[in-house]
Amino acid sequence: MTRSGACERCGAAIMAGARFCASCGADVSDQQGEMATTPLMVGGASTQQIKLALLDRLRDFTLGEYEILVELGSGGMASVYLAHDIQLDRKVAIKVMHPQLLEGEGMIERFRLEARTVAALSHPQIVPIYAVKSAEDLFLFIMKFIEGQPLDGIIKKQSPLDPVMVRHLLSRVAEALGYAHRQRVIHRDIKPANIMVDIEGNPVVTDFGIAKVANTEGLTMTGAAIGTPYYMSPEQCQTGPLTGASDQYSLGVMAYEMITGHLPFQGGNPMRSSNNW
Repeated sequence: MTRSGACERCGAAIMAGARFCASCGADVSDQQGEMATTPLMVGGASTQQIKLALLDRLRDFTLGEYEILVELGSGGMASVYLAHDIQLDRKVAIKVMHPQLLEGEGMIERFRLEARTVAALSHPQIVPIYAVKSAEDLFLFIMKFIEGQPLDGIIKKQSPLDPVMVRHLLSRVAEALGYAHRQRVIHRDIKPANIMVDIEGNPVVTDFGIAKVANTEGLTMTGAAIGTPYYMSPEQCQTGPLTGASDQYSLGVMAYEMITGHLPFQGGNPMRSSNNW
């Protein structure tokens, strides 16, 4: 495996393509995108080659409907592109599942579930879904483009944040989560990177990729803790039954980070620290 730099939180070496730091569990996906790294080889092709092939395929598939402009970001499950909706003359975001994940058990259904889950929610602080499209080798959905920046970027630049701003962001996100919980949807990955702050200063909750719908079974790997370690509740770390309280716990960690400029857990094992909170 190719080394690609050091974790900004603990200084440990991280590997190309890693989403989390192996030492402290910090989310390093954004950091990976900022670094010039040696390409990770997958099935004989580099990640850059795979991305270019996906972009070409996406442009062919959406030709005449959307003009693909630029990649906005990429995570462990999907890439998100900024596009122009030709018919409606508006900017949209297109989320495309990584082709290499298509063979993974339950991955396509999980991606579809995210689209159905968000499409069923209607709240000003939850990103809306416009359409879902698929082909033999492409699974994507079109959603509203939120002009602004992710909260984690704001925290890095401005922390500690002004208490008035913190109160505003927390109250709006809490309203969105309260609404989702009443619809029996648990987000399971509330963190600053999944909160977009628009140009008017209002937060929008995104990335329901690992959300749990109360009446949906069979999509979670038994014994696997799903989420981002530093923000996960003890019951989530222990793969126990979850309620909306788990999202509230994550929101509390996020509040602490906004107010102090750092996370409440500073040890080498965030999941163990969370269990001992």
